Amino acid sequence: DKYRKQKDFEKLRFYIGVNEEIEEYIKTIDNLLDIFNNANTNSVNNGSVEEIDIHTDGKDAENDTDTEVRKTLSESFGPFPLVQKINLDSVKDIKLVTPKKQPDLTICEPESHSLYESFLHKKPCGFKIDEKLIRADTWQKMLVKTCEYLFYKDEKLFLSLEHKEHMNGSSKKYFSSNPDDMTKRAKMIGGKMYVELNQGANLIRNLVKRLLKEYGMSVVDYRVYYSDVKHLIEA
Repeated sequence: DKYRKQKDFEKLRFYIGVNEEIEEYIKTIDNLLDIFNNANTNSVNNGSVEEIDIHTDGKDAENDTDTEVRKTLSESFGPFPLVQKINLDSVKDIKLVTPKKQPDLTICEPESHSLYESFLHKKPCGFKIDEKLIRADTWQKMLVKTCEYLFYKDEKLFLSLEHKEHMNGSSKKYFSSNPDDMTKRAKMIGGKMYVELNQGANLIRNLVKRLLKEYGMSVVDYRVYYSDVKHLIEA
């Protein structure tokens, strides 16, 4: 659906950005290697390379235990190699590329579902409306809490639902202020209106879609979470 495609697009854009950053790092490393190689070559040509015998450090060898150890090792295994000290004054400052801050994809929102899917043989644990997460562990509770949310959003509009044919069934009413119009499973909303709960999952889904459209709200943005992500919702 549209929501999932949007998430996939954002991931693709992220990985493209990572690839560009890697290419920048490769270029920077290549430049560093060139500069150091050039500096080394220039230092040798200019006589600025100093050879240091690391088993002598300017101290009295007879009084320096460390020097004696080094001398013994040198006699046993051969002289220590000479170390070249490079004059780094000729090396230019390199400004490394700092990668842009990217979203942490390991912290993902639990998988959600739209009202255009079948809810048959599914169990909810919550839903999101107007970016507000509301918990509901049955489809009937989801309908009731959606109605309560919309009632307080626009009470006058909600109370008008019982008089609109497209918001009610052909043989029974889904909304009514008269309890005689409803079954015993009906639930009162805001102390003024009953909503019929004697319905299956997909009928409730369809009724929620009608409600959202009546309120001019996005059906796609209404998200449903199944019980398999309950531990993530409650975290």
